[in-house]
Amino acid sequence: MENVGSPSASAADDGTPMQPISSSTPPVPSFPAPLGSTGVPPVSPTETRKRGRSSPGMTTPSPSQVAGGGLSSPTQPQADESAVSTGKKQQSVDLGSEAAALGFMQSHVIKIEAGQDILAKIMSFCESTSKAVCVLSANGSISNVSLRRPDEPVTHKGLYEILSLTGFFFVLESGGQRSREGCLTVILGNAADGDVLGGNVDGLFTAATDVQV
Repeated sequence: MENVGSPSASAADDGTPMQPISSSTPPVPSFPAPLGSTGVPPVSPTETRKRGRSSPGMTTPSPSQVAGGGLSSPTQPQADESAVSTGKKQQSVDLGSEAAALGFMQSHVIKIEAGQDILAKIMSFCESTSKAVCVLSANGSISNVSLRRPDEPVTHKGLYEILSLTGFFFVLESGGQRSREGCLTVILGNAADGDVLGGNVDGLFTAATDVQV
């Protein structure tokens, strides 16, 4: 009786040599990458989150830190303009206060009664002082005024209210004599028909009511 064993590893029934059987895992065949693929392995969501996460030592600067780092703030130019405007106003106030303190300007009120000539009263006041005179405003009504025109003065009669009265007068000395030069400009309004006229006073300027200059 013959013993029955495993087939011989050296030869098969037909005499063809047999390859040895390996117990290891067979190799995985490689296939070419499909068209359009870059060949880069996909990244998992976990790795994506890790890459986008900031480092522990890095912090986002606050708006105050950005402004402190030399970057201009949107409200900075307005603040600079406000400071310049305030400085100009303060300078004007200081100059005006200094002029008043040194006596460069003195305020006066000239009262003219109805029927009197306003220009004559102003000239009379100018003769009483050696300083230049500046007329700033007036209130009241007039009944007669002569205004300078290119050809000749034109006289207007009627009740007109003084809307504006400005002018200046200064002293001229020539040959030991003093004289006053200047001009007086008026704007008048007629309440009855809404007529408005104006110009340089040249001649009569009669007050219809009490006038203050």
